[in-house]
Amino acid sequence: MYQRIRSRDPDFHPASNMPNQPSNTVGEKRSQPALKIRLAGVYKQLVSGTTARNGLMSVIGQGALSVASLVTATYIGRVGGKEQLGLYALALTIVYTMRAVQGELVVAPYTIYWHRKKDSELATYRGSAVLHQLFLCGVTSLGLAVFLLSLSLGFGPAKLMPTIAVLIIASPFILSRCFARHVMFAHMHFGTALAIDLITAGTQIAALLIVGYLGALTAPVAFGILGVVCGAATLAWYLTTPHAIEYRTDKATTDWKENWQFARWALASNLVGCTTPYVMPWLLHAAHSTSETGYYAAGTTLIGLTHIYVIGIANYLTPRATQVYVNQGTAQLRSLLIKTCPVIVLPIIAFAILLFVTGDFFPTLCFGAEYTDLGVICTILAAAAAINAIGIAAGNGFWAIDRPKDNLWADGTVLITTVIAALLLAIPYGPIGASVATLIGVTCGTIVRGTTLHFKLRSISILEAAKSVRSAS
Repeated sequence: MYQRIRSRDPDFHPASNMPNQPSNTVGEKRSQPALKIRLAGVYKQLVSGTTARNGLMSVIGQGALSVASLVTATYIGRVGGKEQLGLYALALTIVYTMRAVQGELVVAPYTIYWHRKKDSELATYRGSAVLHQLFLCGVTSLGLAVFLLSLSLGFGPAKLMPTIAVLIIASPFILSRCFARHVMFAHMHFGTALAIDLITAGTQIAALLIVGYLGALTAPVAFGILGVVCGAATLAWYLTTPHAIEYRTDKATTDWKENWQFARWALASNLVGCTTPYVMPWLLHAAHSTSETGYYAAGTTLIGLTHIYVIGIANYLTPRATQVYVNQGTAQLRSLLIKTCPVIVLPIIAFAILLFVTGDFFPTLCFGAEYTDLGVICTILAAAAAINAIGIAAGNGFWAIDRPKDNLWADGTVLITTVIAALLLAIPYGPIGASVATLIGVTCGTIVRGTTLHFKLRSISILEAAKSVRSAS
């Protein structure tokens, strides 16, 4: 687990970057100026130049969309109460699950493999990605229609039916908007993505405020607004993209088979991983009530503020890590991931401390007086978010080296430990037990993910060194 700037590699010394340095008092004193110079260089790399600008634009864009999501949830909680917020949270787990599937089947392969395509192949490869996306949107709507039918037959919460009916139409636009963003990130078009993000978020918030002022804001209405806004954003990307797109169904089939070699492991890993947080609201609904689900959703919504930063950095890190590994090798990839961890984690730790000190101030400010005693839950979830951020950085490392299946062990650990903890804690103790179960799960998973990546990168480094020796001889 990459919790420190210093590598866990016992032969790696940050002060000298040379193996097998002796450790003694004199040596340690002499290494301090060199260490300060190295840390200053890390800071300079992170806060200056194109890297910082792209990362900052990614964070700002993600921040705008996350603020829009926060406004949506808080406004639903205030206008519609805990029950409407609970229904919104349940439906949102479906959207997030399909976004995770889309990310592994379509977005991640494109982000990883377009760098390795010849110029003559790029237009058709982009066209294949669009066709894959459209196919997935169709499957999503069909699955939601089947789910709506099951709800009408009494299998599941009947109050969720209007929301699912809206999602059948809105979900393709929501998923396509996410696809368009990540294509722009893959090509490092962070400025264009930022402009569209800001317009999208502003439009969504304005529409929600108007509907909320009229007293008509419910979960189905919120998803309807989101579908319209995302559809407009997707159209804007398609009309303004500078890259040629060529559609060939035969090529789309070939590219799907090629992408599947990567996506099957990434998908299995993400399905296992995303099952954990998304199953918690359904577990609370089954064991307690929709209101308890809404109470827990209020806590996760506030912690969503940390995702503004984490996802923004991750959107930049994924293509950047791939470029670094392909062009510079394992050592530079390791260095990039280690440098990124404190940059991601420290702001989340600060936010967790703020929530702990202020107690119920922020929960009641955002959601109202009925959401008291939420401060402890938010603090626990913030701690889980900080630990999970380290795991996200390590997961990007597996993607960069084209080893997504190695994430599966960590995601399986998260699922097993969280489910066991949830059965012991969430059912008897409700939302606070669910929060502790989440913390336990992500901690165990991050330890496994970071350790696995460390040994994988080390083995690749040995192979690279051996290959270099053979080439020289």
